[in-house]
Amino acid sequence: MGFKKVVVAIDGSKHSYKAVKRAVELVNDVTGQLTVVHIVQDGSPTPIIIGDFSASQYDYRKKMKEMKKEEGEQIIQRAKKEVQENGGTSEFYILEGDPAATICEYAEKENYDLIIIGSRGLGSFKEMMLGSVSHKVAQISTVPVMIVK
Repeated sequence: MGFKKVVVAIDGSKHSYKAVKRAVELVNDVTGQLTVVHIVQDGSPTPIIIGDFSASQYDYRKKMKEMKKEEGEQIIQRAKKEVQENGGTSEFYILEGDPAATICEYAEKENYDLIIIGSRGLGSFKEMMLGSVSHKVAQISTVPVMIVK
């Protein structure tokens, strides 16, 4: 059975680009559809500000969000290059939310046959201690998951 509709989630890590390459190979074998997604994590930390500086807090959050989206666009551009170099075609999206939950929700909602994700990402030390995004996706997804090393 071939997977005809595949989504690959990337975070800019070496493993996520290996996942893109593997996804292109799989999809090309069955002439399927490939979608590449990058998740911009919401809930960026806010500095502790004493007093009524709500405008400053808003500006800080807005700036952080803009920076994350710019970084996401750079990650997507590199993924586009990877897809093209490996002879594939794909759609590319930047989504916002909790990475694991957003990947799973998107794959389920859009009826994907397979989620492909790198085994190690660019997560924080906290994520290493609590479990990686790929591990969480594998645990909560109702869609089959391939983790690429």
